[in-house]
Amino acid sequence: MGRKNARPRLTLRKNSAKSRISKAQLLISQANRMQVDSLDNLSRFKVFERNGMKLNITLSRVTDLDQDVKDWAFKLTEENMKKYYEESEWGWNPSAKQNELWNDAAWYVIARDLDHNLKAFVHFRFEVEEDKPVVYCYEIQVESDMQRRGVGKFLMEIIHLIGHEFKLKKTMLTVFKHNESAFFFYTQLLGFQVDKASPSMSGEDRCYEILSKRILLKDSVKTKLDPINSKLKENSQAEIIEKGKIKKKREKGKMKQKIDAEKKEDQNVTCENGIVKL
Repeated sequence: MGRKNARPRLTLRKNSAKSRISKAQLLISQANRMQVDSLDNLSRFKVFERNGMKLNITLSRVTDLDQDVKDWAFKLTEENMKKYYEESEWGWNPSAKQNELWNDAAWYVIARDLDHNLKAFVHFRFEVEEDKPVVYCYEIQVESDMQRRGVGKFLMEIIHLIGHEFKLKKTMLTVFKHNESAFFFYTQLLGFQVDKASPSMSGEDRCYEILSKRILLKDSVKTKLDPINSKLKENSQAEIIEKGKIKKKREKGKMKQKIDAEKKEDQNVTCENGIVKL
């Protein structure tokens, strides 16, 4: 839903501020030189495949997008977000939204199905927020038939990992308070928290919150795969333990049969007239 500055930037000591801003701008500059084939380094994220659904994922600069893709992105944003804007203090402004979507600084991660139909996108930019280099998610929109199927979460993971690749500090976004499903998605499913730059943190009552999620050193592709590998390992260990229990149970059963047989044999007494059972 775009980006809003909640309050003026903090006044910092000149020397320390200049130093941090210079470093942040350098990282942003490096990130903006990213090649569109950068997803090759995140090969797991070039395809989204789940429950028989398969989507191909591409990374593009806005300046490389065809006009029909731009038109689709705006139309989908309008379909999904117009009512929330109209319910807010801002209202819906089509030309302002188009200018925002098509700003030269914009990057897009786009999902298409196997028939090349456009299904979802994330519009993000690399920016400096209070002297820190960040990935700012301006828009994430998913076609209705793809919603609640994990596509949005997948795309958000991609831009978070891109931020990690360029050593940025956090992923940020703006969300309407009255868009409850989106607020739940970001905070409960993705782990975003209200950022200190959000108006509510300074006592202002506005229609939106600014959320953020720190980009940690451990936020890598390997880390994303670790929960899966850990689960597989956990399942394997559980299987081994279960097999061990079954084996012990069988051995215990065999031992019991052997003991019972020995007892039965001891209870048989041989005499002249044959076998006498005591």
